[in-house]
Amino acid sequence: MRNGRRGAERAAAGRAGTSAATADAECAWVWEITASSAPKTTTEPVRAYAAKSECDGALAAALDSFTTAPGFVRKDTKYQEAYVKTGQTTVSYGYRCLPDTVDPRGAKGK
Repeated sequence: MRNGRRGAERAAAGRAGTSAATADAECAWVWEITASSAPKTTTEPVRAYAAKSECDGALAAALDSFTTAPGFVRKDTKYQEAYVKTGQTTVSYGYRCLPDTVDPRGAKGK
């Protein structure tokens, strides 16, 4: 399952013309992928962009590419998510463009 999910994430990133490299801390906007399949959720940076409009464009292209992905179920452009069925499991992929000052994992405890 893990290899299938990782492959789908990288395939989506590749179809959007990006790499799955770690985000560059000097850029202003970071494109994040959150993959969820009960009970596990992972969030990883895909790529960093100097402008939000560039990040939004890459995100839109990634969502558009899911219409031809194997196992494609549906996409929700309002919430920037796509759902892909892998065997008996449906994996949701959520995409966000965040300022590089925001940690998508939330506040850290004391």
